[in-house]
Amino acid sequence: MHRPCDTGFLHKPGSAAFIVIFLWVSLALAGAARAASPLDTSFGSGGKVFTDFSHYRDVVYDMAVQPDGKIVAVGVATLVSSGVQTTKFGLARYNSDGTLDNSFGADGRVSTDFPNIEDVAYGVALQPDGKIVVVGSTFNTDTADFAIARYNSNGTLDNTFGSGGKVIVDFATRRDEARAVVIQPDGKIVIGGSAVVNGGLGFALDFALVRLNGDGSFDNTFDGDGKLTTNIPGP
Repeated sequence: MHRPCDTGFLHKPGSAAFIVIFLWVSLALAGAARAASPLDTSFGSGGKVFTDFSHYRDVVYDMAVQPDGKIVAVGVATLVSSGVQTTKFGLARYNSDGTLDNSFGADGRVSTDFPNIEDVAYGVALQPDGKIVVVGSTFNTDTADFAIARYNSNGTLDNTFGSGGKVIVDFATRRDEARAVVIQPDGKIVIGGSAVVNGGLGFALDFALVRLNGDGSFDNTFDGDGKLTTNIPGP
C-alpha cells in the first residue's frame, strides 16, 4: 500500500498523530533587530495548532489563505472503524486566530472518501467565488488515479462539479498522482502531477497534466482530450 512521504508540515508519528499548522511570521525592520520568537503567539497556542481527526495519523500537505484571512489546510485523515483503517482526503479550515471555523464541515473539519483503499490530498486552490478545489490521488493495491474534489465554502461537496463533487482521472497507466492545482482566470482548472508508464526497460515516470472545465468535464481544447503526459529523457 502506498505510504505518503511527509513534506511541508510536521506530524507526530506513532499511534496518535495530528495535523500541525505552524504560522511563521517573518518581520524585517530597517535599522532594528528583534530578538522575538518567529512564532505568532496570537495564533492558536503559542503559534501552533493541533487538529485531530481520528486519534491515529493525520498529515497536512498543502494550505491556502482565503481573502478573509481564514486558512484551509488539506492532506490525509486516517480513520479507523471496526478495526479497519482507511485514509481519506482531510480538510480543516481555521479562523485567523487558529481556532477551527465551525461554519465549515463538522466543527471545521471535512473528510472525503473515494472508491479505493487509500485517498490522499496533496494540493488546494481557491476559486474567486469561494469554492475550494482539492487534488490528490486515490490508491488501490498497486494502481492510483488523479482524484479531484470541489467544495462549497461551507465544506459540502459541490454537486455541480463532476459526479457528486468528485472527478477521477485515469491516464491508463500504473500509477497517477496529482500534486498541484491552479485556477485559470477563465475558471478552467489545471492539475499537475505524475504518471508511471510502462517503458522499454521497465517503468518510466512522466509529467502528467489535466485541464478541466468549470463543471469538472475534460477540456477537449487541451491536447485533444484534456490530459497529457510528457517524458523528459534523462542524460
